[in-house]
Amino acid sequence: MSRGRLRRVAVAGLEGVELVLARGIWSRFQPHAHDGLCVGLLDAGVRVVTLEQVSYVIEPGQLFVINIGARHQCHSPGPHSYQVLRLPAALVRSLMDHGELPYFSRTWIDDAELARQFRHLPGLLLRPGPVRARAEPLQAFVWELLRHAAPGVQASGAASGTALALGEDDPRLALAVAYIREHHAEPLRLAEVAEVAGLSACHFQRKFLRATGLSPLEFQQRERVRRACTLLESGISLAEAALAVGCCDQSQLCRIFNGCLGMAPTVWRGC
Repeated sequence: MSRGRLRRVAVAGLEGVELVLARGIWSRFQPHAHDGLCVGLLDAGVRVVTLEQVSYVIEPGQLFVINIGARHQCHSPGPHSYQVLRLPAALVRSLMDHGELPYFSRTWIDDAELARQFRHLPGLLLRPGPVRARAEPLQAFVWELLRHAAPGVQASGAASGTALALGEDDPRLALAVAYIREHHAEPLRLAEVAEVAGLSACHFQRKFLRATGLSPLEFQQRERVRRACTLLESGISLAEAALAVGCCDQSQLCRIFNGCLGMAPTVWRGC
């Protein structure tokens, strides 16, 4: 990732809600999936989002959305600036009429008023004061956003957020996910994790990918990055964090960090 400015901010009082504010960032994200709904607005430059081998070019002023659990890839051909809002699945589900997770059939949203509303949202969410002062404008925005979800269509497979539930609909996957998390710092073989799930390696690989948008190895790498983030926030050194999550050295952690988050750990730590 090129030099620029990137801020990653947890919204006070709203569990799991996070803002990512980037200015002049030039980055390339490897294939990944989010366990929440991501909504963004491009302020400058160009962002290319690839979903299911189809690339979409997002231009300044365009609002874009990434479905929960959707495997995708992002890159920018040059420096670009954007703001992204990450919404936990539980919050999104709570605002749906029947508690299902929404599915957006288009990556971009053509709604100038909604884009204007989104542009002002970060300022409201970062404002100090009672939680209600942040929760109400967020809820109003999400309700308007959900009007653009495909009517009568509930997300399914990886896009359904089964990755969020992490196997709540399939106890075998839940066992595998728990095993990967518990042993994230160890070298894991596909056959070993498949055995925990009681499935053949091939069947398990397909089922896990379909449910989470990630292969078991990719899931382990993201779990290592997640644990490393927690350790780095506690103030330990990069080298110590790398060893604690099972990397042979800090350069290996930097590689998987870049692959998952599109930035080096040192940049992330300074956000």
